[in-house]
Amino acid sequence: MTSRNVSSALFARCGLFARGALSISTASFISSALLTSAALFSVCVVGCGPKKTADVAQSDEAQKKPTGVHQMLPLTDRTVSSFNMSSDMGDEGILVLEIYRPRPEVAELKIAGRIQRLAIEDTRISLTTGGILLEEPLEKGRSFKGSFGTVTITETDELVKVPAGTYAGCLTTVEESKEPPKRSTSTYCPGIGLVTLEVETFGGDSGLVRTELTYHGPRVDLPKRHK
Repeated sequence: MTSRNVSSALFARCGLFARGALSISTASFISSALLTSAALFSVCVVGCGPKKTADVAQSDEAQKKPTGVHQMLPLTDRTVSSFNMSSDMGDEGILVLEIYRPRPEVAELKIAGRIQRLAIEDTRISLTTGGILLEEPLEKGRSFKGSFGTVTITETDELVKVPAGTYAGCLTTVEESKEPPKRSTSTYCPGIGLVTLEVETFGGDSGLVRTELTYHGPRVDLPKRHK
C-alpha cells in the first residue's frame, strides 16, 4: 500500500491527521486521510486518564439519551478519544482525537494544531469539505454520499468489544469506491462516537489499517510549570 493511497482513503473518510511513530508510508497515509476522525501517531500528551474497564461501558453522554445521529456521534466539547492503530504491514501506533464545539452547528476535530471541521445539523453530520458521515434515518441498508464514495449502513444494533470497553447498540457504516478501489468501515456506539475504523485499499496497492478505541472522556489539561 502506498502512502498516497492509504492516506487519501483515511483522510477522505474521517479527516484524520498523523505524525511520528509509525513507518513513513503508514504515517503519510493517515496524515492525508475521519473519523470521523484527527489522528496522531505518538503518545497522548493531553492527560488522557485511565480507560474504561466495565463489562459494558456506559458514558454520561449515553445516559442523557440524545437521539439519532447525535446519539451515535455526540461530538461533545473538549472530549478526547484515543485509539490503538495497526496496519497489515506490522506498523503500530496511537491515534488521539480532540473534539471542540466552537458553535452548536460546528465541530472541530483537532490534532497537532491541524483542524478538520464538521457541519452539525439536526439529522446529519458532514464534513465541511464535502461528504456525509452520518445521516438519518439510521436504518440498515440506507445509503448516502460520503467523502470518497457511497456510504451504506450495514448494522444498527451491534455489540462491540474494544480495549476501552464493551458497547451495545452500535451502528456500522461501510463507504466504498470503485475508482480507486477502497473501503472504509466505521463503527459508532451510543454516547461515545467512533470506536473502530478500518480502511482497506485494493489492487496493486492493497493494504489495511485498523483503529480501536482505548479511551474516551473529557480532556484534562496538564498544569503549566512555572520557571
